[in-house]
Amino acid sequence: MRIKKTAYPHPVLAEFNDDYTNSSFKATLLEVTPQNEGIVKFKVKFELNNTRLQELINNHKAIFVTHIECAASMYRDVFTTTNREVIFYIPQKKLTKQVDVSFMVVANTTINDYKNELLHEDYNGVALTFRKGTYLALDPGVSLPIEKDPIVSAKSIFNLRASEDENPEPYELSFSNGIIDIYLPPNVYDQISDIQRYEQVNPLLITMYYLPAVIDALTYICEVEQGNVEDPVQDSEWYNSILYQLDQLQIEPKKINETGASVIAHKILKDVVDEALNSLSDLLVSE
Repeated sequence: MRIKKTAYPHPVLAEFNDDYTNSSFKATLLEVTPQNEGIVKFKVKFELNNTRLQELINNHKAIFVTHIECAASMYRDVFTTTNREVIFYIPQKKLTKQVDVSFMVVANTTINDYKNELLHEDYNGVALTFRKGTYLALDPGVSLPIEKDPIVSAKSIFNLRASEDENPEPYELSFSNGIIDIYLPPNVYDQISDIQRYEQVNPLLITMYYLPAVIDALTYICEVEQGNVEDPVQDSEWYNSILYQLDQLQIEPKKINETGASVIAHKILKDVVDEALNSLSDLLVSE
């Protein structure tokens, strides 16, 4: 939902009107960070400069609201708080193409006989009542172009599959799909599927199979960016996801070899590697 800069039938604190004097409302996205569990962390800071509206929030008669909407995935949700800062998490698969983020202060209950000394003089002597859900302050917010800055965690770009070859290789990768397919011998794949239900084992499996895949993917990307690969798959989700991770690490794709693909892979999957070590320690202690 994009907030329209239009006139409302009641006073609304916003930068695009003059319903209030010497007042302001602004919200800032402090953080939009992909996590390792296929989710995205959002952190928002609200700045409200109006004593009466702040009193309503302090008394829980009004609330800060963050509205998230992604038209492409038909995802829509609101996150509310009475604090100046809020953190919330959204599954990354729900965020595609463009995400609109807007902010507001909303009545949390019916507010009768509303008075505010900073209201525009046009409201002098006007009896004001706000029903629950009425906008009291608005910030149009921002639009996040997800395609240009893909929010995809490193773990979510891989898929383990059973090889259909008659004499399968012990480990084989395919970069041709939107994700990286890791093909394993059927007996190995079945064994992994059986033990994946044990939560402590998963970080170990991810490190065993995803880490070498990231190394190979980084090597492939370096070759592509240097112009050494014909018909590269540069438009795929996994490719853009790793480019995003490289950008976060401030590493140029063409210079991957200068740092080393294995070093970069460990940085990208650092949290997973740490989880694997902790899981291994827990397993040893339990014995």
